[in-house]
Amino acid sequence: MVPLFVGYALIVWYLAGRHRRRLPGIVAVALGLLGLIAINWFHIQVGHWTRGEIYVPVLQSITYPYTVLVAVVGVFIWSIPRDLGERCGRCGYSLEGLEPSGSSVVCPECGVKHATRAAYRRSGADRRDLSGDDDRGNTHERFAGRSASEQAPHPAHGEDRERQAPDERPAEHAQAAG
Repeated sequence: MVPLFVGYALIVWYLAGRHRRRLPGIVAVALGLLGLIAINWFHIQVGHWTRGEIYVPVLQSITYPYTVLVAVVGVFIWSIPRDLGERCGRCGYSLEGLEPSGSSVVCPECGVKHATRAAYRRSGADRRDLSGDDDRGNTHERFAGRSASEQAPHPAHGEDRERQAPDERPAEHAQAAG
C-alpha cells in the first residue's frame, strides 16, 4: 500500500516539475488533487456501505494530510521558474556568461556559432551582456523621477559652486582654519 502512496505523489510531482510554469504542469497537479479527493470520497462511502464495520476516521486521518501534501508540494514544484537562459540550439549547452567573439558566441561543446543579442542602453553605448551594469552606475535608479534637464550632466561636474575640486576644503572653512 505504501508504494502506491509514494508512487502517486512522485508521478504528480514529476509531471509538475517536467512542465513547470506551463499549463500541462498545473493540469497534472489538479488531476492529482481530484484523484485524491475521489479516493477520500470513496473512503467516506465505504464507511456508509459497511455501516461502520470499517472505521473510516483512521483512513481519513491518513488521506487528508496526504492530499494536502501532494497538492501543496505539486504547486510549489510547478511554480519553480524554468531555466530561460540562452542555450545552444544543437546540444542544449548553457551559453550564459560566455564572452562573445565579435558578433557571435561559440558553443564550447559542439562549436556552433550563435548570434548575440545587442544589449540596449539609454546612452546607446554597447554593453557586454544584459545581466551586468555599465561602469557609470545604474542610470534607471540614478535618474528615476527626475526631469530631462535635471538628468543632463552639470558643466562643472566634480566641482562645487566656487569652482573647487571635491578634495579641496571649501573657502569658508579654509579661512577659519588658517
